[in-house]
This record gives sequence, C-alpha cells and structure tokens, in this order.
Amino acid sequence: MKYSRMILLCLIALATLSADSPAQVVDLAPEFSNIVENNGDQPVEPNIRIDDVVNGITVGASGRIYTAGFTKPNPFPPLIVQLCEFSPTNGNETPVCVEQESDLPGEDAEARDICSGRNGLVFYVGNVSGGALPGGTDAGPLSDGFIGCFQEADFGMAPHNVVQWRTADRSTIATGVAADGKGSVYVTGWNGSPNINDEDIYLRRYNESLELQWETVIE
Repeated sequence: MKYSRMILLCLIALATLSADSPAQVVDLAPEFSNIVENNGDQPVEPNIRIDDVVNGITVGASGRIYTAGFTKPNPFPPLIVQLCEFSPTNGNETPVCVEQESDLPGEDAEARDICSGRNGLVFYVGNVSGGALPGGTDAGPLSDGFIGCFQEADFGMAPHNVVQWRTADRSTIATGVAADGKGSVYVTGWNGSPNINDEDIYLRRYNESLELQWETVIE
C-alpha cells in the first residue's frame, strides 16, 4: 500500500511538471521577433502572449505529434498562426512551436486544421485577414485561405511552403485538410461576401507541391 501511494505521488508530480513546461518558440517572421512568448504564469505585459488555442492535431510519420492553432498577444489584435511539435514518449520534453504572422501588422492569421501526408510531409490550413504569411503571397483585400506544408525534419526552419488564395471579391476561409496517402491533399472551407449572409462551401485538391489540381463549389 505504501509503495502504491509513493508511485501515485510520483505520477502526479510528473504530470504537474509536464503541464508547466514552457514551449521553445521559433518565429518564422523575424521582423516581428520583438514579440516574446509567455507560457508561464508571469504577469501580463505589453507584447507578451496571453492565449494559446489549438484547433487541430495530427501524428506524423515519425510518431511525433503536431498541433495547429493560434496565439494571441496583448494588446489584441492580432492572432498569429502557431504550430507545435511534441514528443510521443516524453511528456517532460519541451515542445517546439513555430509562429507565422501576416506581414501587415494588426492582421489576424489562424491555423484551423492539420494532417499528415506521405514521406514525412505535414499540411495545415487556415486564413489570414490581410497581407501575406512567410512564404506566401497576398491574394488581395479581404480574408485569404491558405495551405502550408513542411517536412517533419524541417519543422522549425523558415519559411514553410505556403499558398494563399481568395475567390473573386469574397472572403475565403479554410477549415479542414486531409491527405489520401497517394499524393493528393484536399482542403475545404467556405467563401463569403462581406456583410452579406451568402457563404458557399468549396473543396480544393492539391498535389504535394501545393499545386492546385481542381476546385468545386457548392453554392
């Protein structure tokens, strides 16, 4: 009984250490590197992260775990894309997170889903309200959808391969991504007109080089 109690106390202590482990952050937009990550319980100061949100998770071919979402500085805005890599076997290992933000200060960027493909490739999608992400090109005013891709071995290296797009004069949001294991990557989301309740669902097919193969829209 005594040994069981000691083992339980050790497990609780390990869980607490894991939960408090700060993330190592790699900023993929060096021009904004003055913004500092805050994953602890320190008092909030200007330009220090106060929120981290995860929208998707996947397991790579290596077995490592990847999450996609956003982080939010204080003062708000903007939202900044945040991708994190975790060890599957060691909860005490410090995760590595990369951040991608628009080249237009104040514009939101958010990753909404992530999936694993063949040969160590990982794909993620989301939207940026204005400007371009590192590696991407602004498709014009209003919100762009985007798809990004990285090799697991190159996770922390900049820039990732990123493609942005927008449909005509409508905002575009990418909300889901899936790979079929044969070299095709599918992205879904919606297009919408500003200030009008008029959204259409789309499905886009890409190859692993992020070249668009086709798109279909449900109006």
